[in-house]
Amino acid sequence: MILYEYPFSEKIRSFLRLEFLFQRLSFFHKHFASSPENDEALLGALFDIMEVCERGDARNTLLQELDKQKLTLQSYRSYPDINLVAIESALVDLNRVSRELHDAGKIGRAARDCEWLAKIKNRYVVPGGLSSTEFPAYHGWMLGDHAQRQAVVDEWVASFNPLSEAVNSLLHFIRASREPEYVTTPPNGVFERALRGQPFQLIRVWVPASGGIYPEISANKHVTFVRLYQLNERLEPQLVTKPISLKIAFCNF
Repeated sequence: MILYEYPFSEKIRSFLRLEFLFQRLSFFHKHFASSPENDEALLGALFDIMEVCERGDARNTLLQELDKQKLTLQSYRSYPDINLVAIESALVDLNRVSRELHDAGKIGRAARDCEWLAKIKNRYVVPGGLSSTEFPAYHGWMLGDHAQRQAVVDEWVASFNPLSEAVNSLLHFIRASREPEYVTTPPNGVFERALRGQPFQLIRVWVPASGGIYPEISANKHVTFVRLYQLNERLEPQLVTKPISLKIAFCNF
């Protein structure tokens, strides 16, 4: 089945976006120097993350959310039949991630303070700005010593690791807070669930992998709706009105 997720707040939405960007960066970093096109895509992912860090205070927001998660885990210690070993292990991980993020200072310093990378970033936004005609210095760097380029790129990427680990840890506990349940859409194609004001952070929906089906999810503190769609041959969305089995989880940690 294919997983889709819907955040209940802009805060969680921003964390999901960061997770997506870090996944892209990790993929292109693993394939560094495989082709000029791959390396340009790596730089694009890096610039997107730099833009997010420059627009908001992701570091402090994450530290606050991690502190809330630690308090929640600590409160679980008094629950009957709770696995205290698992609780303590999770707290150790959260404390480590939180400490590393706190001690990191300016996130992405190696990348954000690099004048050479800033020059590339300025040319990157110009169509064709990284061509050998427009930016011969970049072309020369791309053809330079591989080991030196690898070391520099590794340093750029590593400077964002504390933020990446914090995002992954935060989302992990939210996702693990609820087990999914199987439901079936009604004949009108719209699954509805009353929430009765319960505070959720994330809705997770798994739909069948075949047929190109995808969900459109809307929710507030009172109710959530899941509509399943397919694109027709003209790439127009059409509501799926036959009953479809899916999985859904309402997560909050």
